[in-house]
Amino acid sequence: GLIDFGEIRGASRWYDLGHCHMRDGEYLPVRLVPGLLRGYAQLASVPEDIEQRILFHSVLINVRALVRSLCKRPANYFTQHQIESLRADLAALSA
Repeated sequence: GLIDFGEIRGASRWYDLGHCHMRDGEYLPVRLVPGLLRGYAQLASVPEDIEQRILFHSVLINVRALVRSLCKRPANYFTQHQIESLRADLAALSA
């Protein structure tokens, strides 16, 4: 039951789920995270506040990636997705 969507690094166990959430919907019209979470829950216990943990990690990852992306090039489709994802995550966390 190993899920790794990014670089190998010492991070929270929610890091990869946050990264997947941040990129979810970027290319495909269907969301993949709900199915991923159902599969994850079959293999590991998940806390009741898993959605908040994933959103929090998504925000942290997204801010860093967005800054790096905008420093290198003008806004494009990817940065637009990042901005929309960041706005949605911040709104969900503050609700």
